[in-house]
Amino acid sequence: MVQLTITDQKGCTNTNLISQRVRVSTYPNFNIGSSLPNEICAGDTLQFNSIVEQLDSAYNVSTNSVPGVFNPDGFVSDSLPLPDGDGTSYSTSIEFNTFSPGAILTDINDLYSICVNMEHSWMRDLQIQITCPSGNTVTLHNHPGQIGGQVFLGEPIDSDGNNPTPGLGYDYCWTPDATNGTWIEYANSTGVGTLPPGDYSSFDDLEDLLGCPLNGDWTITVTDLWFIDNGFIFNWGINWNPALFPDVETFQPFLTDWFWQDNPTIIYQDLDSIAAVPVNAGAAQYTFIVENEFGCVFDTSIVVDVLPETHPDCFSCDNLIISPTDTTLCSGEIMTFDVTNPNQGIGPDITFEAFPLYEFGNADGSTNPEFISSFAQRENGVRSEFRRIPYIEYLKLRTIE
Repeated sequence: MVQLTITDQKGCTNTNLISQRVRVSTYPNFNIGSSLPNEICAGDTLQFNSIVEQLDSAYNVSTNSVPGVFNPDGFVSDSLPLPDGDGTSYSTSIEFNTFSPGAILTDINDLYSICVNMEHSWMRDLQIQITCPSGNTVTLHNHPGQIGGQVFLGEPIDSDGNNPTPGLGYDYCWTPDATNGTWIEYANSTGVGTLPPGDYSSFDDLEDLLGCPLNGDWTITVTDLWFIDNGFIFNWGINWNPALFPDVETFQPFLTDWFWQDNPTIIYQDLDSIAAVPVNAGAAQYTFIVENEFGCVFDTSIVVDVLPETHPDCFSCDNLIISPTDTTLCSGEIMTFDVTNPNQGIGPDITFEAFPLYEFGNADGSTNPEFISSFAQRENGVRSEFRRIPYIEYLKLRTIE
């Protein structure tokens, strides 16, 4: 929601609301079907199909658009540093302008929570108040003086002295129905050294905010009443009942275009289907891309492990085995046995092809340490073929024009 506020030289601002809406595309859902092979042999054929605006596990890839709800954000946040002070107040305001003109708070349960994400090295130093646009003020945390031990808010850096350094903030909320009591009540009853995150009661009754206008500046004020310690409010805001916001709108950016990304191993391709024959051992990746009516592009990928031709699941060594034959000889004759492997170093070549101007990476096996970790750039239609000789741990490169 975008709102225009005009202030003149007398400090007067406009009272009419002309909220403009910016519809931000949602992300589509992608579903990968369960019928995909986990691995194939190099040279096998893969077939993938797809469907859009429908999730169906019978397809390898299915996707649908997701509706968006144009609901104004009920939580607006701001930050506030809290350096050391002696009676010093620090305040910041957030402006709400998306409620109906003239709307007021009539039910305290419509104020879900007032929340801060903060850290401070001494909870008992502070007083925290909330003030609504009409000036009504409620004390959320009352300053109790130095009675009781040190209690941290969040995880402050306690040794930073006069140079405040942000620590780790915890989420603390004040709600109409909290059961933990106030910060002080909880700390005194449990003896904790760090106040745990959660929902707490406010010191004053939150119903004192009834009748407050919803639109306008809501201000949080933190007063540091003792020296030495410091902290930060990293963000704070108010959670409202979504029903308070008018004109809830839904929209759905439908898918208008979809296709499979080009891949050199694809041998057949139409809008919804492809067939491919990956020849590289490693992993073959195929990407399905959709575009919606907002012009936003999204994709998902299918990766299939490709086994080399010499893998036991893809190649049989039976044809390399020469079965010995029986023979006869007389007593006292000499028989010589030759157990040399006549097929040593002989076997099918494994080739790894690099395609001109095709971006490659993890999905084509080029980063598999068993093969090779880098390639020279290929230009002018030159195709490079990498050949790995079985049983010998080195690579030979030959370039084919």
